[in-house]
Amino acid sequence: MGDYKSILALNEFKSKAALVAFFAIYCVIGLLLDNIIYNMPSLSYGFYMLLSFQVFPMATFGMVAFGIVSIFVTYSMYDKIMLFGHEYKEINPQDMAGFEKKLYDMVADLSQQAGLGYMPRVYIIDADYMNAFASGFSQKSAMVAITTTLVNRLNEDEIKAVMAHEISHIKHGDIKLTLLISVLANVMLFVVNIGVMFFGGSKDSGGARAAKMILFALQFILPLITGVLSMFLSRSREYMADAGSVEITGDKQAMANALVKIHNNYVDEPHVDEGAEFRKAAYIFEAKSFSSLFSTHPTLQDRLKALGFES
Repeated sequence: MGDYKSILALNEFKSKAALVAFFAIYCVIGLLLDNIIYNMPSLSYGFYMLLSFQVFPMATFGMVAFGIVSIFVTYSMYDKIMLFGHEYKEINPQDMAGFEKKLYDMVADLSQQAGLGYMPRVYIIDADYMNAFASGFSQKSAMVAITTTLVNRLNEDEIKAVMAHEISHIKHGDIKLTLLISVLANVMLFVVNIGVMFFGGSKDSGGARAAKMILFALQFILPLITGVLSMFLSRSREYMADAGSVEITGDKQAMANALVKIHNNYVDEPHVDEGAEFRKAAYIFEAKSFSSLFSTHPTLQDRLKALGFES
């Protein structure tokens, strides 16, 4: 796999570039709405007046405020959303034995090695498939979860690699970033639809008409743009978490073996996960992970190659 820090740095740069693109689109949509509200004579004039604050961009600031509130609400409920649809058990450090104690101690050791600074909550999910995910981004919200089937079919080193992958997600702020992008994308689509439906009329000036035409086009184009950016961001973070796991454990073979076994489980034993849409991007592995712009995860072959194994 080579230089892990270089891989982390490259994917961090890609993530920031995608995030900048999201915010740029977000602000442009707000400015287009302001052009309609103020019935600007032309787009260029409207953008100049709004960006120079000669006219207050109230729709743009309104979108920012709406986005912040939406993000806060989603953050506060995210752990409950992530556990939806399954029977699960949180490991209680005051009452644990056997494998539960071993798993809890493993996560504690890995969190310390990763320099996380706190201990995530640990959940075991009763599920007939192999997977794991992380949630949260602070001492209060952080958690890692692993399915019973994964526990039963991986050896201890492979489980450790999976847990290190999930802890890396928390350390890198991936959950916060993924949620941020998801909320912004949905807010953008909602606002674009509102802009097309309710703003403007027969007295529209040139700038307002042009803005409304762009928003109309964005109704169809924006889902594609945000989808591609979201999936690109998600795949970059998966490579980072794989690299982070190897950096923490020093065992790339265990990480590769775990990915292969999880992949084979999905191929050999197809299943239905009622909460898949909530957890899809957070899972360590996405079922039917094709080399596609719209896949949340890289293919198994690409991940193995990044780890230094030729398929």
